[in-house]
Amino acid sequence: MKTTSTDGIDPFWRTDDGRTAAERAADYGIDLSLITENLRLTPEQRMDQNQTALDLVKALQGARGSADDLNNLVVHLGKNDCRFVVGEFGVALWGSSLLTRDVDVACDMSAENLCRAWQALEEFHPVHRMTPGRLPFTREQAESGALKNLYLSTGLGQLDLLGEIKGIGSFEECWKASEPIRIGGTEIRALTLDAIILSKRAMGRPKDLHAVLELEVIRERRGRG
Repeated sequence: MKTTSTDGIDPFWRTDDGRTAAERAADYGIDLSLITENLRLTPEQRMDQNQTALDLVKALQGARGSADDLNNLVVHLGKNDCRFVVGEFGVALWGSSLLTRDVDVACDMSAENLCRAWQALEEFHPVHRMTPGRLPFTREQAESGALKNLYLSTGLGQLDLLGEIKGIGSFEECWKASEPIRIGGTEIRALTLDAIILSKRAMGRPKDLHAVLELEVIRERRGRG
C-alpha cells in the first residue's frame, strides 16, 4: 500500500528524497525494461507502436468500425499548416510505455488557424463530443473567432484543441516550450520533455503520476547519454 508523507504529499511525487528517478519508478512498480525498449526507437516508431496497441485493444474489445488513427490525425493538422503543439500525446512520443488513446494539442485559437484545422478535419466529420446531439464542427464556427477550446470526435479519433495547457500556459508559451518532430514525413511541434513533465505534475491525477515517473526516468537516462 502506498503511504503519504507527514506533510501530506504522496512520496512518489517527491524529488528531494535522495532516490534516483529510476528508483522511484521501480518502487512504484513500473517495468523499466519497457522504457529501455522504447528508447531504442525513433519518435515515429514509438507512435506506430502506440497505434498498434490501440488497434489491438479495439480488436479485443470487439468494437465495430475501423480503429482510431491518431498518428494520421496529427499529420493531417500538420499538412494543413495548422499551428499547434502536441501535449499529452507527447508522452508516447518521448518513450513512455503508457497507451495514449486520444490527441490533445495546444492550439492557436485564432479564426485563421481554426479554419486550417477545420479544413484538415472536414473529411473526417468532426463533431462536438461534449455537447448534446454531437453537432458538427463547422467552418462558420471556426471563422467566428469565439472558440476557446474544442473537444471533438472525428473519424480518426478524439481530438482536443486547447487554448492553453495546465502547467505551461497559453498557446504561445507552449510554442516556446516545444520542439519540432517529424511524424509520417510531416514536421509537427511537441512539448519538450521538461515541459510535458511540468504539465503532468500540474494536472496531478494518478495517471499523471505514473507518466511523470516514467518521463523522469527517460530524462535521467537522456542526461547520462
